[in-house]
Amino acid sequence: MKAVSIGLVVALVGVVGLIGCAGKNAIDLQYQTTGINLEPCPGSFSLVQLTDKRPKSAIGVTKDGKEFYAKTSVAEWVSRALHDELDKGGCQVEYHQKNYEFDTDFTLTGDILEIFVTQKSLTDYSASMKLRIVATGAGKKVYEKTFSSTLGKTAVVSPGVNTKVLAELLQGMMRELVPEVRDSLKK
Repeated sequence: MKAVSIGLVVALVGVVGLIGCAGKNAIDLQYQTTGINLEPCPGSFSLVQLTDKRPKSAIGVTKDGKEFYAKTSVAEWVSRALHDELDKGGCQVEYHQKNYEFDTDFTLTGDILEIFVTQKSLTDYSASMKLRIVATGAGKKVYEKTFSSTLGKTAVVSPGVNTKVLAELLQGMMRELVPEVRDSLKK
């Protein structure tokens, strides 16, 4: 009985250790809207959560070559950022997990093709993102474009720097993407 109890304690410590190590390789994804100043919205939108089509699930790599991952859904992080920017910019926008027939002027869908941050040295980071956005209206495709964004950043070593680099990368993407999509959909 004593051997079984010791075995359970050792197994439990091992599991807790593995969870602790996994936690060090997972980062939070955060976003604050950029306050993009836009013309009046061209209509109402249904935004369907973008599809994560990245070739691998890692979201970055440290200077030591260790990959790290997002604690939450990358697709939801990017999609919610797009929703929040459209909403804050004065658009009537609904967020949906799946694509259906919606009672809005436009439906936005798309794919996340790339999001990755590389720590080049102790203080230097590079990051890239690629998104494909498709808009349909009245059952027809009215807009499609692939957007790319890159970021090079020198940052002070601190906890959460990868989270900050990714948030800044996504803000840069939204500053380009949102005005162009809205301008392209004007009736």
